[in-house]
Amino acid sequence: MKKILIANWKMNPATTKDAKKLLAGYIKNVTSFRGVDVVVCPPAYFLRSLRELYKGKGVLFGGQTISGFEGGSHTGETSLSMLLDSKCSHVILGHSEQRNLGETNEGVSKKIQLALRSKVTPVACIGESIRKEDAEYLFFIKNQVTEIFKGLTPSQAKKVVVAYEPIWAIGAQEPMQGHEMHQMVLFIRKALTKIYSANTSKDVAIIYGGSINESNVSDMNRNGFVDGLIIGRASLDPSQVAALAKALK
Repeated sequence: MKKILIANWKMNPATTKDAKKLLAGYIKNVTSFRGVDVVVCPPAYFLRSLRELYKGKGVLFGGQTISGFEGGSHTGETSLSMLLDSKCSHVILGHSEQRNLGETNEGVSKKIQLALRSKVTPVACIGESIRKEDAEYLFFIKNQVTEIFKGLTPSQAKKVVVAYEPIWAIGAQEPMQGHEMHQMVLFIRKALTKIYSANTSKDVAIIYGGSINESNVSDMNRNGFVDGLIIGRASLDPSQVAALAKALK
């Protein structure tokens, strides 16, 4: 399975000029890598300008979310058709910051199906906000997996990228350890096996996000058994992106 690195720029940078400058850093540092798909996910406002600037295949483009509606009277929303018009291949769904604004598992499930119908790869985010010794968070994760995959066929499920982002680890001084992530990978695959089969489960890409950087990426890659990463703050530094992509490769 090819490794994947999702670079979520969030609401950065402030201007089109700066967005082009940031993308230029990616083109210089990242496009030469083989064996790792680097997906740039800028604010939707910049997508058209960036796609006009770069038409190569060294980096892919994705959206940070989409509307659950395909069009119509939905002020402020970004439709899947708009992402397709900018030649996007991926879209992040169910990010914790979107869930804080009201995104639900049901909504994520609907958007996953929308994306798959248009051959766009959904990057479906899951993760708990707190972790206690009673392991209640495992029931929370299992419920997220069950609900967002609801209604998907085995062949559709294999096309979803699951991004595990423990909210408590985002911005933390002590990130999640590789062996801890390996346990979560096994748990998520077990939850998927109960819905489908072991053969389907093993083909679903599972990636990690949360305070990942050059100092801990090797541990996560080697001991976490992840299929890639989703990064936020590090995505604004092309040299860090290159270092992370190199470590994954």
